[in-house]
Amino acid sequence: MKYCISKSIDVSVNAYYNEGMKIHYILLLNKGGNHMEIAMAVLKFVGGVIPLVQELLKAFM
Repeated sequence: MKYCISKSIDVSVNAYYNEGMKIHYILLLNKGGNHMEIAMAVLKFVGGVIPLVQELLKAFM
């Protein structure tokens, strides 16, 4: 419960700076946060790996 309260406080503070972040936290709170956080971490990892693979392919060609 404390985790959710701290997330809501973060939403209030970050709403002034980044509307996208506000939407992201609302989705986390409404849809069962852990699954959404894991999905976002996987997407960030894949997004970081793709340029690495592209550079490796360029090196071998």
